[in-house]
Amino acid sequence: MPDCSRCLRLHLSPCKAADRSTSCQNCLRANVASCDVFGVPTAELRALMDEKRRLDRRKEEVLSELLRLEKQSRALEGRAEKALSREISLMEEDEALEAHHPS
Repeated sequence: MPDCSRCLRLHLSPCKAADRSTSCQNCLRANVASCDVFGVPTAELRALMDEKRRLDRRKEEVLSELLRLEKQSRALEGRAEKALSREISLMEEDEALEAHHPS
């Protein structure tokens, strides 16, 4: 039988299932309630899988938002460049008119 995760993490040996218990002897001695010497409970596995799916969905939402913001930023930069270009053209036209028609 494989060691429980606590015994593995703390390098405790031997990890042996205690008689008439769902815990190993080391976890019983330490009064640990969540020994997984007999495997991870189905409900816990289901909860972990649900959380993973939730995180995956959230990650997709965040990536979509990032792509939308990048597109919006590029469009804004394009509009700013056009506005600046128009402003420079107008200033050059004004300078040219003033050069031809001094006051």
